Amino acid sequence: WSSDVCSSDLLRIRQNGLDIDVFPARLLAGHTDDHVLYRSDDNSLLQTNLVRHVDEVVNAGRGRETRLLKAWFQQHEVKAPALYVDFLVPEKLLCDVKPHKDSLQNNFMHMLRKIAQRDFNPLLEDLADPANDENLFSALMTSEDKKRAIRSAQQAMMARNLASIIG
Repeated sequence: WSSDVCSSDLLRIRQNGLDIDVFPARLLAGHTDDHVLYRSDDNSLLQTNLVRHVDEVVNAGRGRETRLLKAWFQQHEVKAPALYVDFLVPEKLLCDVKPHKDSLQNNFMHMLRKIAQRDFNPLLEDLADPANDENLFSALMTSEDKKRAIRSAQQAMMARNLASIIG
């Protein structure tokens, strides 16, 4: 349990050119898919269903956008827990984007515009764990990191082109 499973610096493995985040977790005895994750930042446990998470994230079909946002957060030194970002993208940032209008570039810009909002900012809203409503994924990201993400997105909105945003 020495890894902080709720931070952006999870145990990361590079396989065939891909970075893969690994969640150290324990399967709960007597439960088929429930797991316990240790959070070293506040020395607590998070009980959730990782199998359900994987299914929901894959079914959301926003993997490319999620990976791009995680990379952008990392570039701007925003610590954003993978569990949170995996659900933030489809549930809050792209929930109003219709599939027939899908474009990675447009979707990325749409996400940045939402993160840059002064009012009704998705980063400042609660986002519950769909597998355990006692967990708030939104609470896994610190308010300082949320502020850093908002400031970075606001600065990005002043850029002239996408290359200067993701540089």
